[in-house]
Amino acid sequence: MKKVVTEEDGTRWIADTQTDEALYTAPHNPPNSGNEYTRGTDLFVHKTRSHGLRYYTRGWSMWANEQPDVLQPLSREEAEEFLVASVGDYWNFPDEEQQAKLKEYGFDVLRETA
Repeated sequence: MKKVVTEEDGTRWIADTQTDEALYTAPHNPPNSGNEYTRGTDLFVHKTRSHGLRYYTRGWSMWANEQPDVLQPLSREEAEEFLVASVGDYWNFPDEEQQAKLKEYGFDVLRETA
């Protein structure tokens, strides 16, 4: 899925779920889960030439009567809030491999700051 995103300065970038890196993917109805994982939200990062990293979510549903996939741009702070809210969602997200990938993009969601 693709979406053209226009920045405040008029420049554009293309959010593309096929080529951009997924930082978080919600489970898609794994075996024996019933209806529990039939909708979710994934987080992606896009690398632009002049504006650095751009983040966006992809909301999806497997139900025919619900809205199709929707891409929503996020600020870096909103992306971090999304990741923090997703900790522990399923299969102990983020595992060590996922933590390493997140740290590559500057997210250390399991670091205590208190």
